[in-house]
Amino acid sequence: MISRQMLFLLLWVLGLPSCITSQKTVAEIKSDTQLDITENIDQVEIDNLQNIYILTSDDKILRYDLELNKKYEYNNGSIGDIVSIDATNPQKILCFIADFNRILILDNTLAEIKTLDLSTTQFLDITAVARSNDNKIWIFDPINQVIVKIDNLGNAQFKSNRLSDYNLDNVNPTIIREKENKVAVVDLSLIHI
Repeated sequence: MISRQMLFLLLWVLGLPSCITSQKTVAEIKSDTQLDITENIDQVEIDNLQNIYILTSDDKILRYDLELNKKYEYNNGSIGDIVSIDATNPQKILCFIADFNRILILDNTLAEIKTLDLSTTQFLDITAVARSNDNKIWIFDPINQVIVKIDNLGNAQFKSNRLSDYNLDNVNPTIIREKENKVAVVDLSLIHI
């Protein structure tokens, strides 16, 4: 059963311009034309310039413009599984590679800018990442049960209180989003529909 707090948090996150879909979904975006993708989709993001980003289950990132024309594709099978993307800043798209505790940053043409290896920092086993409003990066540290804002070098800029201080025990968020200086985290394993 879903708690009232978790339902509010879920509805708030779903109100943001991005969404998470299941791996067995075929994308169909309603407009004058239809976009048919025969690949399995893990995630769909829409940036503030109305570009559409699709993360496929085989770790490809596809970028489409507003007219649903495919503009760019990122495909690098040697970096590990990309578990999420964040296109909040279309000039610095975050790609989270959980198995290797890395954040890959892509530019607006989906070319690699930088890789941030969190294993070389104090943060291990991160479960979620997102772009902050001030162009830094939010991460969730499950070991200490805190949300941390880091710079592009991995240095901590801000740490929240432990989530257990808010009666949120055994939470392991996989989604973080910031909107209007409010940060939301979602643990999909706690949502039972």
